Amino acid sequence: MNKLPGALRGVLMMVAVALGWLGVIRIWPENGFIGTSNFHVLSYPSWDEWMEVPEEVVTVTEVEERIEQWTMTGTGGELRSPEQETGPGTGAGTETGTGGELRSPEQGTGSEPGTGTGTEGELTGDSVAWARFHAFVERMGDSSEVVHVFHFGDSQIEGDRFTEVLRKNLQLEFGGAGPGWLTVDAPSPTMTVNLVSEKGTCLRNTRYMVADSTLRDERYGWLACRTSCDTTASITFEVHRRSSHSAAAWSKTQLVLDTASRPCPIQWKFADGLVVADTIEGADSTLRRVELVHGGQKLERLVFPEGVERLLGVGMWGQDSAGVAVHNVPMRGSSGTLFRKLDREVLRDQALGMDVGCVLLQYGGNAVPYLRDSLAAERYGRWFGSNLRLIQEMFPGAAVVVLGNADMAENVNGSWVTRPLVENVRDALKAAAMDEHALFFDVFEAMGGRNSMGAWVEAEPALAAADHVHFTRQGSRLLAERLWSLLFEEEAS
Repeated sequence: MNKLPGALRGVLMMVAVALGWLGVIRIWPENGFIGTSNFHVLSYPSWDEWMEVPEEVVTVTEVEERIEQWTMTGTGGELRSPEQETGPGTGAGTETGTGGELRSPEQGTGSEPGTGTGTEGELTGDSVAWARFHAFVERMGDSSEVVHVFHFGDSQIEGDRFTEVLRKNLQLEFGGAGPGWLTVDAPSPTMTVNLVSEKGTCLRNTRYMVADSTLRDERYGWLACRTSCDTTASITFEVHRRSSHSAAAWSKTQLVLDTASRPCPIQWKFADGLVVADTIEGADSTLRRVELVHGGQKLERLVFPEGVERLLGVGMWGQDSAGVAVHNVPMRGSSGTLFRKLDREVLRDQALGMDVGCVLLQYGGNAVPYLRDSLAAERYGRWFGSNLRLIQEMFPGAAVVVLGNADMAENVNGSWVTRPLVENVRDALKAAAMDEHALFFDVFEAMGGRNSMGAWVEAEPALAAADHVHFTRQGSRLLAERLWSLLFEEEAS
């Protein structure tokens, strides 16, 4: 077909389109196409799609029953109350937690080892993936260094949604403090600590969403963000009123800047009026760091008397040699494929000296609207897999957990049904996770599968937003607790 003259090919295309929409063409399979592998004359909907036959949807009652079943087999979204905390660094085996015990694969009820105790397919992973996770748990219990956990994702994890549950539970079980790495002037406030600059004094550049076309390099670091501030810029540490005790009680603060030849003066200002003058010296290596251990003193502001360029992030965790630091890294609009675009030297140097035990990757939703067909979804999965391999090279030995995309719905004749290719993207992410020996948490299946998003929106209280794409904080918390129970559920006594 692609060898026909252009005019004739155009006429045939118009005729084919007209016949297709009139329903004359019915000899091809459902959702078929006319053409060759290189040139498609026509792609047409199935007869059922043309007649818009309504689909069955998951009800609110079915979602409530599913969540109730979670409660019977695990934590089911029940967060421990603040009164149950004994403060940061409570260590493993506290009465309020699971003691960090991990179920053996034999306790799983799925068809694969270690698939968890819930609905089959919610959590899967091969023996290599589970061995890495077991090693991560052991490191948290035995390490003499702070073990770091990174949660990279798209807008579903903005504002520390989902991550807050993992951080609070991990720090209750294994000790540790602080909110982890943060960027200045994040677009969505977190539930821990927010870094807020004086209005108009700082410029934030990100590699995700719409990157600044005037910037010709990829030196953003693993937060995919960097900040430059004017002279005498001030950055305030604002602790969220709902922050967990452990996240708000950090005692060590570190800054990482991209290379610059001249020294950078800095002032650390505390709530009691104490001011500590410091200088970030120039360095021969790729990045420069400055760290301050301030114990129980409450850090209130950072002041840069001469400004600062390319601040890649501010890290906050406990000064003790053990414990867990959990980092929430949201990338609004990202599909999880930008890591291979970032400068490798900066990524490697930023990881120096950090014991990273686990990385969670939560992407996929932003790819769905832009993929044409199932083949495009498979290509996306392979590209995501190559980024996953880079993460494993950057953090060798770390356990990796891939969280699949959620259901996304559109309104068809009054019913909210799953958008095209949602399941294809889920399958592609799962295939990438299995190929790279990562655990896979099937968020789509955990919700109830196809056509379940509408029920999450209609639940009381609402578990998803009216856009039928994003979870509310309550919905995120329920899913996070579900993942926690599948990974760390205490063995039956």
